[in-house]
Amino acid sequence: MLRSTSEAAQPIDRQRLIAVEKELEVRLPDSYRQFLLTFNGGRPSPSDFTVVENGSVVWIRIHFFHGVDDDV
Repeated sequence: MLRSTSEAAQPIDRQRLIAVEKELEVRLPDSYRQFLLTFNGGRPSPSDFTVVENGSVVWIRIHFFHGVDDDV
């Protein structure tokens, strides 16, 4: 479970998130919307996660999530 991020973009609020969804003409999944409202990108901590791929558990590392209005 993601606990925190560092080097994240500036925080956003629901109004900005709704504007982004309108601009992109999409409705983002609720879990991703909550991630953006809570963290808005950054370097995750922890950065190692497990996923199930073809029935096997695989470790992956995520170096950085881009956020809304991120300079990158």
